[in-house]
Parts: sequence; C-alpha cells; structure tokens
Amino acid sequence: MVLSHRRIFILPSKAGLCCGLLLGIMLSASVIYNNNLSFILTFLLGSVCLVSVLHNFRSMTGLSINVGKSTMVFAGDLAEVTLLVTNPSKLPRINLRISAQHADTTQISVAPRVTASAVMKIKTHKRGWQTLGTVTIASYFPIGLFRAWSPINFAQQILVYPKPAAHSVALPKTFLATQHAVIRNPDGDDFFGLQRYQNGDSLRQIHWQAFAKGRGVHTKQYGGDRSPEIWLDLDQTPGDTLEFRISLLCRWIIDTEQSGAQYGLRLPHLSIRPDRGASHHSKCLRALALL
Repeated sequence: MVLSHRRIFILPSKAGLCCGLLLGIMLSASVIYNNNLSFILTFLLGSVCLVSVLHNFRSMTGLSINVGKSTMVFAGDLAEVTLLVTNPSKLPRINLRISAQHADTTQISVAPRVTASAVMKIKTHKRGWQTLGTVTIASYFPIGLFRAWSPINFAQQILVYPKPAAHSVALPKTFLATQHAVIRNPDGDDFFGLQRYQNGDSLRQIHWQAFAKGRGVHTKQYGGDRSPEIWLDLDQTPGDTLEFRISLLCRWIIDTEQSGAQYGLRLPHLSIRPDRGASHHSKCLRALALL
C-alpha cells in the first residue's frame, strides 16, 4: 500500500486547536488596540502554523507499507506482526506512529531510501483465524499542531492455536493404540508416554518436569522394540464442553511432542496419522485451531 494524497487525512491536534484559539485572541487584541507589532507577531505565528501543514503532509506521502511475517500463538498470547515501511524519498520520516485495534502503538523513524520494520503485538482472544484489521499510520511532525493519518485495511490473517489446558490429565487407555505390551523399564528402547503414578513405581521413572509444573505425579512408560502409537481422539476426550476438550487435546499434543513419542489425531471428518516432529506438531495444532 502506497500512501498518496487521497489516502492521507489532516486535522488539527489538541495542541493545534489551542494554538488556533490563542491566535484568535491575539488577533482580536491587535484589532482592538491597533498595535502593529501585535499584528506582525500574530501573522508570523499563523504563517508558521500553515507551513507546518505542508511539512506534516510531506512526512506521510509516498510511504510504502507492506505486511511481513506473523507468528502463530496460542489464544490469550500476543501475536507479533511485522510491518515494513519503505521511504523512497530523500527526506527522513520522523516519529511515525503505527496502531491497530487490538495492539499498542508503535513508533518508528525511517531514514531516506530505507525500509524499516515495526513489530506490532496483537492481542488474541480465541482460536482460529484473526484478521489484522485496520492499521493506522499517523504523524505529528514537525511541531505537533496537526495530525496526519492514513487508515489501511490489510487482509492479513493470524492463525491462533487453542489455549492449552493449565493442568494435564492422564491419557485414557483407549488412546494407547498398540499391539505391544507396555514394559515399565527405564532402560527400554522407546518412550511410550506418561501414566499417573502408582504404588511400587520406580522413582527413576517419575516425570519430574511435569511435577515441577504442577501437573501431578506421572511416570514415564517405555515400550519394546517398536514405539507404540498414541491416538488422540476428540470423541474420547473427557470434558463437558467442546472448547475444554480441545484445550485438553492441545495440552496432550504439546506434552506428547516433548516426550518424543509418535502420536496421531482423530477429529470429526479428519484423521492425522501418527508421527512426530515440528511439522507434524504444527499440523495437529492447526487442525485443532480450525475445528
């Protein structure tokens, strides 16, 4: 998006309105007392204000705005969206303010013939696609009496993952879809998953990281020669509401991926085969976000 004269709006700021009121009072006093020096001062200050309108417009015109990369986050976190501002002219653009509906104001300055990046932190509230919305670029250059701004509607969308459950629940036995028996052997070949602690379990098998995060006491389970498959099924996930079950599935996906086990995901009209890795992890979270 290139800012032209048809996209830039200019109005006096609060300081500009106060300055205009002051100039009106000075002009009235000059007329009443017929003071030439007062006339000169009033018109001089008024001309400075008029010239500042031109400089305010020049600080915005010709700028090119592009949307860069955006991060995928969980619901409730701040998503970072990068805006690229290109200044093709020989004039520096000073103190540009970039704001959006669900983001704090970001201030940048762009040197002549340079592309600068501004990172906007967008607030997220629910899973799924979230539009970037209207981004407003404004300038109070040079003396803050006038505000030039340009609202831009980008079609950029941010993918928001479901918010993971705060506390994990032990995996149901129906999720452990394997034909091999579970061997409680810490020296086993492949990691199988987590199971709630039972009397007689070895202390070496306790998953201390989960315990430190307040998720309860769980033990690590190991399989035989081949790693068993873990199927995460939405229909068999406990919970009263759909969003709670999705949140719990999101927590299990994160924990299972960190454990190194292979896992699959079953959703209505969608089945993702068991695998592991960053690509598989993102694919499962994306499916949950768009459910």
